[in-house]
Amino acid sequence: MNTPITIIGAGPAGLLLTHYLLRRGYTNIEIYESRQDPRLSSPDTQRTFPLALQARGRQALSKIENLEEKIAQKGTFCQGTLLHSQKGKTRSIPRKKPLLTIDRSVLSYILLEELFQGNNQSKLKIHFNHKCININSQEKSISFEIENQQITNKKY
Repeated sequence: MNTPITIIGAGPAGLLLTHYLLRRGYTNIEIYESRQDPRLSSPDTQRTFPLALQARGRQALSKIENLEEKIAQKGTFCQGTLLHSQKGKTRSIPRKKPLLTIDRSVLSYILLEELFQGNNQSKLKIHFNHKCININSQEKSISFEIENQQITNKKY
């Protein structure tokens, strides 16, 4: 399908959505992200935090071939949760199904790298350093701030 699709945000949700759209046959996808390309710097130097993927999140990843496995290789499975009280006591809560914990920047990096496997490059454009500052639904346009505070617009 050649319907143009614009996605604002190249975080885990936007990137996973892109995987699903490509799998469904969409061939004209553009992603706009306010930050720089995460592949240009080490995940260790990026602002980030850990995510815990429960069964539903892992199931969403498993619908894309080999994606859950590649993410699991970089994550850690947790069998339970350990709570600490203010008095110093701990309480363990076991889980029936393990959580997969992974750093958000590592998750995004893997999702991004996997998007460019195969022949997806001709179907997908990612614009980094494009901060969305306005969406005008009447004019069907999106405004982005790019380098040197320049403004650029895109019709949708």
